[in-house]
Amino acid sequence: MCEDIADLSEDQWEHTFNINIHAYFYMAKYSLVHMTSGGTIINNASINAYVGRPDLLDYTSTKGAIVSFTRGLSNQYVARGIRVNAVAPGPGE
Repeated sequence: MCEDIADLSEDQWEHTFNINIHAYFYMAKYSLVHMTSGGTIINNASINAYVGRPDLLDYTSTKGAIVSFTRGLSNQYVARGIRVNAVAPGPGE
């Protein structure tokens, strides 16, 4: 966690993206070729994609990327009858 972008290293930024967004690309790329109509992909986003926590800039950015990736992929595959959605959980009570 860091409060200022100046304190967020490039290595940390790249590491977080490698962990949190690249896996969604590879999972979709290699599973969709096997899916038929009625198939579903459910991605895991976060409320942070919409809230934008300042102390989790790298994490928040990846979750926003997942939301955008999910929307774009959904638009690509809707005509084939494949649904792509994301859940965006937040803190519980």
